[in-house]
Amino acid sequence: MNAARLLLLVALAGTPLLVFSQQAQAPLASQSTRWEGVTADVTEFKRKGTTLTARLRLHNDGPKEALVELGYQKCYVLDSGAGKKYEVLTDSEGHAIAAVNSGDRGWRDHITPGQAQVIWMKFPAPPATTKAVTLTIEGIPPFDDLAIQDVP
Repeated sequence: MNAARLLLLVALAGTPLLVFSQQAQAPLASQSTRWEGVTADVTEFKRKGTTLTARLRLHNDGPKEALVELGYQKCYVLDSGAGKKYEVLTDSEGHAIAAVNSGDRGWRDHITPGQAQVIWMKFPAPPATTKAVTLTIEGIPPFDDLAIQDVP
């Protein structure tokens, strides 16, 4: 077998592994939203130190464009065991520490069919003894008993 053929076979043999490694990770939780055709997937829910980060993928599987609007003042984490509500963190000027593009406290965008957008927000972290909470995002039913992933 000549060197060129061997090189081609080696390259082709590695291709399925490369494609597999680039596939999207399965969501931690999914919910339909109030926006027709749009589904919200929680792709990350990590506690590091005193901060809890939530990352959501909003994807439009419907037949028409959807205008998604949400205000972070209506988003929170609920620790029902401790009876505590944690709102989206803000900076010293009151701007949400989150993906913003509609003022300083919200997110708004058109999502066309087949398209996805990723948003994120940061909350104060519940105590390390709290392992699961409810994530509430405006326009989306609550994600109940969502496990917190601890990051060193």
